[in-house]
Amino acid sequence: MTEEERMKAVEQAKKYVEKNPNRDPKLYHPEGKGKTGSKGKPGEATDCSGLTSNCLVTAGVKDPISTGTGGGIKRTVNNTEKVKNNWVQEGNIVTFNNGKTGKDAKSNTHGGIVTKVNINESGQVTSVKFIHSASSTGPIESTVNLDGTGYYGKRFEGFRKWDSPEPKAPPIFTVEP
Repeated sequence: MTEEERMKAVEQAKKYVEKNPNRDPKLYHPEGKGKTGSKGKPGEATDCSGLTSNCLVTAGVKDPISTGTGGGIKRTVNNTEKVKNNWVQEGNIVTFNNGKTGKDAKSNTHGGIVTKVNINESGQVTSVKFIHSASSTGPIESTVNLDGTGYYGKRFEGFRKWDSPEPKAPPIFTVEP
């Protein structure tokens, strides 16, 4: 994705949150918690893969869940390229597992759109903010700590990008005081 396409994906993700000020789980699925498969636009019910897909399509790129088998996030992973943690940019995709361990663990079961990259004084990415749709809140912005702490930090799998060449060097970020 180009910079412009990534920013369009982020703008679309923010619309989902704006249209869900009360954190309504019915904006995940109209029948309530435990259901998946909704693919609505901002203000309509959507699960995490539907939100991610809609943001990327709005940005002008091919729908990452349009081909393949398995759940929407698994198809997204299969149709995108991995991004190294320190090369993540706004508009990339972040993926998670279901939190289980051992033989019951399921990979690539949740995802969202990266909206902000936080780095430390050494230039290392420490956390990112991302927008996703959770069964208990509908579309929401959350944070994943890359040190493995916190709810999403423990479930973090990786970052993905759609259809863009590998940069020659990691993006340059400005450290905020």
